[in-house]
Amino acid sequence: MTATARIALFASIALALAPIGCTPSTAPTSEAGGGTGKGQTSVAKITVDDAKSGAVKFAAAFVKSVREGSANPAQLSVPFKKIFAPAELEADKPLGYSDAVAVQNLKLLAKSIGIGEPTVAAVSANAAFLVSTNEVGGRTMLRLTKGSDWLIDGLSVSPGADKTVILKGDDAPAQYAVQAFIDAVQNRRYLQAEAMLTDGAKKTLGKGTFGDGFDRGALVNKFDELLGYVDEYSLVGSSATGATVEVKTIGVKKTLQFKTAARSDVPATHEIDGIEANR
Repeated sequence: MTATARIALFASIALALAPIGCTPSTAPTSEAGGGTGKGQTSVAKITVDDAKSGAVKFAAAFVKSVREGSANPAQLSVPFKKIFAPAELEADKPLGYSDAVAVQNLKLLAKSIGIGEPTVAAVSANAAFLVSTNEVGGRTMLRLTKGSDWLIDGLSVSPGADKTVILKGDDAPAQYAVQAFIDAVQNRRYLQAEAMLTDGAKKTLGKGTFGDGFDRGALVNKFDELLGYVDEYSLVGSSATGATVEVKTIGVKKTLQFKTAARSDVPATHEIDGIEANR
């Protein structure tokens, strides 16, 4: 198989498996939700209004470029590219990602990514959460981070025609993580969902049948037990460290309590740190 053919084949596989969000290791820290977060450091001295303007402009250009098939891998953060387009060819492995695969995967998003002007749900100097309506009636969530420039650090396309999304203020990082996680499970993109767990949550939820360490099959079974074939869900409460979700499956409702944990280097990026079900 030629290198070109391998890239094309891998692109179709990678998009289905690649996690939605990731943590940039070089982005400055901030607190999402507006204002100047406590302990916030900023490479660029900008106000929240400036951040909002820049984030919207960048997100709109990104969505437009994806729909037109001209999106550039440079619009993505490097850590996100390592998950969205991991290296397949030996020549790319030193980087940990493949720009060629990223281009292919971005093209595959052309028909599902939002068509509406992205609107800001929460923003600070170094992080922004935006939402855009999809052609099929659903929605796309975008998470942006800012170092010297704005970059896409996470995106999540809802399955079906669900437009419901809650992203607001200081709770936005946790809200994004929970809703993007549910999107991943609903779309049967289990490796995406796994990548959004802390190491502790992964080991707890994916504990082997005989207690013999992490078992990926057990983790997938747990995902299906908690969220398999969800008819609809809604956030009924949230905090800066988690969210409560009401899930309806085949007419049966249950409540899930999600705990999230912020990465110490980038507070705007949260991971799922635990899930408990209350029927």
